[in-house]
Amino acid sequence: MLKGNDLSSAFSRFRRFLTSLGLLPEPGSRVPHKRRTVLVSLSAVLLVFCCLYTYYYVRFSLLIDSRLAGHLYQQTSRVFAAPRRISVGDSMTPTQLVNYLQSVGYATGPIEGAAGTYRVVDSSVDIRPSRYSFFEGKNPVRVDFAGRR
Repeated sequence: MLKGNDLSSAFSRFRRFLTSLGLLPEPGSRVPHKRRTVLVSLSAVLLVFCCLYTYYYVRFSLLIDSRLAGHLYQQTSRVFAAPRRISVGDSMTPTQLVNYLQSVGYATGPIEGAAGTYRVVDSSVDIRPSRYSFFEGKNPVRVDFAGRR
């Protein structure tokens, strides 16, 4: 670590170096008012830019890290997902219906942002759309299967 004399000699060498580059005025001379104003203005702009860059770098790096870690619920857009029609006599098993519901965003329990919930009871499936679904939380339905279909 530098002590008293060493520190002042290091500082004077650094000052001579900056003076040789033209960044500091010669000892005893004054910096013109215009040049000083320009230097202060550029320094202020650089400081603001650095602060903004650091703020957005930290903000977006945290957002990216949380999304990569899977902490944010990834809601599917469902822009092109029209509801599938099921009619009496259709050939479908409860497992096929559950697989379809899972693929369009339904869950077994209440999850924020899910399209709805479903529950399998014996040979039937209860479907409850949420406010995020195509039906906006209306039209709960129970699908009963005869035998295995």
